[in-house]
Amino acid sequence: MILPLLALVLSPETLLDWRTPNQPQISPDGRRIVYTLETADRFNDRFENTLWMVSVDGKDHRPIGPGRLAR
Repeated sequence: MILPLLALVLSPETLLDWRTPNQPQISPDGRRIVYTLETADRFNDRFENTLWMVSVDGKDHRPIGPGRLAR
């Protein structure tokens, strides 16, 4: 019964909208986490990674730099 329900909820477009955090690193002072965020670039048929930083309390969450990282 679950498989038909998942077929209605998940689609290729849904999967392309997912964002995947990778490679978390904690700062030496333990106050921040830096990680890469993988997203699908559906128009260029590839995945891209950007560098992000977040405070451990989750309040200060932002990208670091404007560019994309090589995969």
